[in-house]
Amino acid sequence: MQARTLDPFRSNCAEPDDNLHEPDPEPVKHDSFEKRETPDMFVTEKELLSSYEEKLISSGGVVDLEERVMASIVCSKAKEALDLASLVMDIASLRLGTIQFSQHTVDQMARTYASIFCNVAEDAVYKNFKTETILSFIGALRGLGAICHILVQDTVAKLKDGCSKNCITDHMGKYS
Repeated sequence: MQARTLDPFRSNCAEPDDNLHEPDPEPVKHDSFEKRETPDMFVTEKELLSSYEEKLISSGGVVDLEERVMASIVCSKAKEALDLASLVMDIASLRLGTIQFSQHTVDQMARTYASIFCNVAEDAVYKNFKTETILSFIGALRGLGAICHILVQDTVAKLKDGCSKNCITDHMGKYS
């Protein structure tokens, strides 16, 4: 008979079973690095735009088909603009470094631009579409872009000097 050697990592009471393996541990997830869902701040406005789109679809006639298609495109672009406005409001609410605007000011500006997007879509549906309407839509988009640019500048200003800050600053210089 041979004596058993003591194994400090295994129990000496039970026979070791090499067929049982512990599962690999789950990778650690960092909540701060996961993409989070942006809240939709303009649900009622989007419902209004959807009702405009339904009206365009249900209205018949081949004569004004081109106008209906254009109005439908304007409505879909207005919805996209509302998504962008929601995103801007969400980014501002994170308080990553904004010193030039308060949260309340960003919300007011984004809501003002949202009403412009809805008015432009309404004008397109009811055939009141003019050059001024297009210019107001573009101006509202430009305003959202300006807010985004300021939010990014303020956030970058709070970063420590290094690769990340230099990379973002270089990109801002190229695309602004």
